[in-house]
Amino acid sequence: MYNMHYKVLFIILIVIMMGVETINFTATKQYSTVIIYLRETGLTTESSNSNRSEGLSGVKVAILYEPITRYRPFNRTLEDIIRVLNETKADFVFRCFWRWNPCPEIPEQLSTEFLRERCRYVGYYYEHLKEVISTIKASLPDIILCGAIPTQILHSRKIWNPITGEVIEYPETWEMALDPEKWDIPIEKEEFQCWFAKTHFWVPRDLDWHDYNPAEVGAYFPDITNSKFQELLLSWAYKQIDCGVDAIWIDMLFAQVHFLAKMTGDENHTAVKESLEAVCRIVDAIHEYGLSKGRYIYVGSWPLGLT
Repeated sequence: MYNMHYKVLFIILIVIMMGVETINFTATKQYSTVIIYLRETGLTTESSNSNRSEGLSGVKVAILYEPITRYRPFNRTLEDIIRVLNETKADFVFRCFWRWNPCPEIPEQLSTEFLRERCRYVGYYYEHLKEVISTIKASLPDIILCGAIPTQILHSRKIWNPITGEVIEYPETWEMALDPEKWDIPIEKEEFQCWFAKTHFWVPRDLDWHDYNPAEVGAYFPDITNSKFQELLLSWAYKQIDCGVDAIWIDMLFAQVHFLAKMTGDENHTAVKESLEAVCRIVDAIHEYGLSKGRYIYVGSWPLGLT
């Protein structure tokens, strides 16, 4: 029995090591164009400064535990999570909290008792995140906890800014959705949004884009150059920082840059440049917010090639 466990663990470790090497190779090849562009335009952010990553040099064990707030459904306690972190000797916890759906400050913000009870049960609210991080840090003060936010989803019905408390609903959410025609790219907004929605199963795979109705779709791909969406995205990051995370993972941060470069076939197109500039501003803003709180916040994402 134990031999089988060791064999399984050994296979997992091999897969992980192979995956890391593959990611490193792919990232170097795909990301080179982005780095060159940043250097040429002087848009390199503090996060690209190697000196800022020295604090990560002490990380020997990084684990994925998503999320640290959801333990009741698995018949666990917070003490069990701390035990796991101790037993794995984790220095870095990746995506310890993943803000995908709208997240309330407290369950009482939700409209029905069913939703409120569900929220408490799964632990998906900011007050709980703050309490969990505080307890973990009391036992493991040097552990790096990495939260996560998405750039690829904007819920259409109702979302809110956890910093200002502003509630945003349709059709204002649709106004924040990416529209290639904003830069005179000959692809209609509904066509692009329908295509992306199919990749995430938000609409039927056989839906004709002419029949796409934004009022009936649950989510959109947002425009990272839209100032309103930037404010919203940053509020999700700021709130997790306020709760105690040490790093922010921004999922698909370069996706819009990639999509627009593919559409235009021109990595120097205005749409591509403006999207990349928006990415840099977002990363810088997160660093600045962390520093305003007396902390340096690490920021990461997947690399995507421009072509």
